[in-house]
Amino acid sequence: MSRMRLSGLCSAARSAITGSAGVVLAASAWLADVTRPQVRSTALAILGAGMGLSFILALVLGPVVAGFVGVSGIFDLTAMLAAAAIPLVIWGIPAAPRQQPTGAPASIRAALADPQLLRLDAGIFLLHASMTAVFIASPLALEKTLGIPGSAHWKVWLPMLLLSIIPVFPLFRIVERRQLAKPFFIAAVSALAVALVLAAGTWHSGVGLIAALFLYFLGFNYLEGALPSMISRRVPPERKGAALGVYSSAQFLGGFAGGSLGGITLGQYGVSGVYAMAGAMAAIWLIMANDLATGIGAAPAHEKTTN
Repeated sequence: MSRMRLSGLCSAARSAITGSAGVVLAASAWLADVTRPQVRSTALAILGAGMGLSFILALVLGPVVAGFVGVSGIFDLTAMLAAAAIPLVIWGIPAAPRQQPTGAPASIRAALADPQLLRLDAGIFLLHASMTAVFIASPLALEKTLGIPGSAHWKVWLPMLLLSIIPVFPLFRIVERRQLAKPFFIAAVSALAVALVLAAGTWHSGVGLIAALFLYFLGFNYLEGALPSMISRRVPPERKGAALGVYSSAQFLGGFAGGSLGGITLGQYGVSGVYAMAGAMAAIWLIMANDLATGIGAAPAHEKTTN
């Protein structure tokens, strides 16, 4: 089996396993319930950064662990880590406060009928599709352009992720104070599109590749925290679970789609083709983002009175 097909299958398997577990949905819903609107985006950004760091750690340790236990052992280790987290979930996480219903009960149909929610769901689908595609093309780009072997890629990913997350938290504070959710949201999606077009055209240059990837992850980290916050603010408390459930499903379906399309595109058009395909996804998202309601990121009335 070729390397590109293996990368696509691994990405698809990761998406299916994580999506079926619903861990992100539960964590996002809990954070949305226990945090104040003023700090919710920052809290969700920290959650997103933790996910990103775990992803990088998996890239670093995966080949080493697989050398001892094999590919099947990786899945066994995943199961053991999930089992070890059960006591933490049961005894280490406080219960979310009960909230009084303010409208209709939760409904998947209602979540699917809201055009604004669907735009956000489509956004997370495209965000994670592009992210998975980036991680299919970038290892080859790093090896060919910078001569960095796969075992040393963490030396690029880890500092890049850490440096790109630092500016995100001040941005969230500015957005929260000045009610600028939509302009910053559009700016972040634009950053993704620009970064991916830059990567497609300049990945043969080490400086161009690193600059493009840094810009991409700067936008990615912002959107990873902003999207679930916008979802949670769009709906009343009793409908957050349904809305975030649809959102989470779209998130991991996007990862599956990006892994599959990225592997196919890599085989046909190479690294530039994968970056260009991901850039087209960001461009489509940018068109949809312009139709978002202006006040979609603002705290609704029920949060202003209860927090």
